Amino acid sequence: MKKIDSHYNINNYAFQGVPLRKYLEHMLSAGVVRSVLMPLPIQQRWEQLEKWGDGALPNTWLGSEADMFYYSAADPILAALFRELEPIERLRFDPHLSGMNPMDGNASKHVRRMLTTFPGVFNGIGELTVHKECVSDKMGARPLAEVMHGTLPPDVYDSANGKATLYSPALVALLQLAHEIGLPVTLHCDAYHSKVKANGDAMVNPEWAHYAHLQWLGAQSNAQVIWAHAGLGKYVRPTQHHVEMVAQVLDNNAHWRVNLSWGYIQKYIINPDDTMPSTSEWVAFCEAYQDRILWGTDLTGHTRNVIEGGEVKFGRPLSAESYQAECAILDPLWDRLGDAVATKICHDNHAVIFDEARRRVREWEAFNANRDQAWK
Repeated sequence: MKKIDSHYNINNYAFQGVPLRKYLEHMLSAGVVRSVLMPLPIQQRWEQLEKWGDGALPNTWLGSEADMFYYSAADPILAALFRELEPIERLRFDPHLSGMNPMDGNASKHVRRMLTTFPGVFNGIGELTVHKECVSDKMGARPLAEVMHGTLPPDVYDSANGKATLYSPALVALLQLAHEIGLPVTLHCDAYHSKVKANGDAMVNPEWAHYAHLQWLGAQSNAQVIWAHAGLGKYVRPTQHHVEMVAQVLDNNAHWRVNLSWGYIQKYIINPDDTMPSTSEWVAFCEAYQDRILWGTDLTGHTRNVIEGGEVKFGRPLSAESYQAECAILDPLWDRLGDAVATKICHDNHAVIFDEARRRVREWEAFNANRDQAWK
């Protein structure tokens, strides 16, 4: 079965990655004919004075106590890499804009600037991060409680550290612009609230859920939104009723979809414990929403950096074997669904969405080619 990887990050949180041609070889060896290219624009600051073991290295969103920041050069770098490819190779990729903070009113300006500066490159936005385990709290921004007048938005449960909200006017404006241009948006928002420390200690609060808040956001625009990982993560694990709550979000937001990406989530589907929805429930969900589900790996292009013997040992580019293994995790699900449904989820749904996106975005770029979008 041919697949399209609808969730691939070209770099890690230290902006290390694998060359696009090398990734193309990995894809083809795994039967993947097309892929998104999502830069991770949130960088872990390298605080070299930090006395916290391996946390001295910028690796991922765990390990270090240092804060994180948006690296807007992620998008120009991706554009340059993409333009180095041959035209036939470019057809295999759907580059995404990600180098903007969705809580910043300037985010919409960034989208216009990038599209008019690099026409013919970008076909989507994302992965945008709102609520993600400890990432949101580590962003270098003031807590909303310090900057807001009046009450906090209903999805902000921790007034001391809450720095992101689905009710942000900037996020709403960004989704409205995405609809105007025709850019699908991949959105990361945990299904429920969690507090995760840099050392991995976690406190999860499934009763503080974001399902209703996501439905509110979906009502603010007609943007094509792909809810990443079906709202789950390393620590945000599916509760017993998670599948039916995801279905409720989709039922209330007809233009939204979900993707089944990230190895943790895929293993929750294939090997659930007694507190999680069964594989049979996931099968029924996939059958019922077969036109609104996408598949992806959520891999990054580089392994972690470590400190050994007091020396920095940088990680390695993603291997073809690692990519192939990740692509195979959900094979038991596809076997139960059958070829017709599995092909929709793994290939066809992405092609329908992003073929149309390519057409609409190119039209918008052509119409605005001689306008001063870069300065608006």
